[in-house]
Parts: sequence; C-alpha cells; structure tokens
Amino acid sequence: MSFIFDFAKHSVPLAQLNFVLYPSVRELVFSCREGELSVCVVFNSIDSITDLIGDPPDVIKTSTTQRYGIDLESIGTDRQRLYVDGQEDGEMLRGFYFDPSKNLLQIKKYKRSDGDYPIRIDRYDHQENLLNSDEPEYSGDSSLWTGPSELLEDAEGYDVIYLRKAEADQCYMRIMAR
Repeated sequence: MSFIFDFAKHSVPLAQLNFVLYPSVRELVFSCREGELSVCVVFNSIDSITDLIGDPPDVIKTSTTQRYGIDLESIGTDRQRLYVDGQEDGEMLRGFYFDPSKNLLQIKKYKRSDGDYPIRIDRYDHQENLLNSDEPEYSGDSSLWTGPSELLEDAEGYDVIYLRKAEADQCYMRIMAR
C-alpha cells in the first residue's frame, strides 16, 4: 500500500493524484506558508511531471537530477512551483516558479552552509539577476512544524526532516517513502 494514502486527507490534489504515479513518488514535502498548507510531491521520473502538467519547461527537462518535485496546489496558478536536485557544487536543491504559460518567473538555489543555519537560499529573477542572498533556513525536530498537528501524528513512524525559514512564517515537513 502506498504511503500516499496516509497523507491524502491533508491535500485535495494529493488525494486526486492518479494511482499510476504512486510507484514513482519518493517523498512528500508539506509546506505551511502563513497558515496555508500545500504539498510538493517528489518523483524519480520526469514522466510523472509530464503526466501532471504536460510538456515541462526546458530548464526542468535539461536539469541533471534524480528527483523532480512539483507543488500540487500550485498547478494551474500564476506561480507554479517545480524543483530539481542542485545543479552546482554545494547546491542541494533548485526551485523554479513559472507562470501559467510556463514562463520562468524566479529561481531559488538552496545551498549547504556551515554557519548557524544549515541551508542558505539565493533568489534570482527570470534572467538570473540576484534578488536576495543567503536567506536562512534551519532543520530540527518536530517543534519546527507549525502546521496541522494531525499531520505530525500521521507522520509518526516515517523518516521525516523538519525545516523552518528563519525570517518568514514558513515551515516544512519532508516525509520519505518507505
């Protein structure tokens, strides 16, 4: 049985995810941004992203990656979120925001850090002009999660990484498939 069943009640788009995509799901990343819950599904195949949004943007298709993430609640919005593995040394993750026509709006590069915060994020516009640098994010235990407590209960028994932005009302729960 897929672990998606354990978490589908927290996201309508996750509950509606086509079951043929289940085998390619590697993790679920729940986000709580200013009280709004969403889930990013991380697949091991670009084909799964294609099934959800059609032809992916070129920057996603040409990325060197083992993971393809998409925020399900962002599909069809004016800020669709897609993620791939980092593309440079020291980069853990790369995030992209696209408009409904799949035009690139913004790039986020998640970097490893040795300082007080293990993750630093650089934001770029669509032309890769730096907008903000070294936005701090930290990891820790479940006390970082400020989203629904029921989600914490449902995640018991799973491998979970908790993250929180240092300067924004945003927290994340990264749940690995068993």
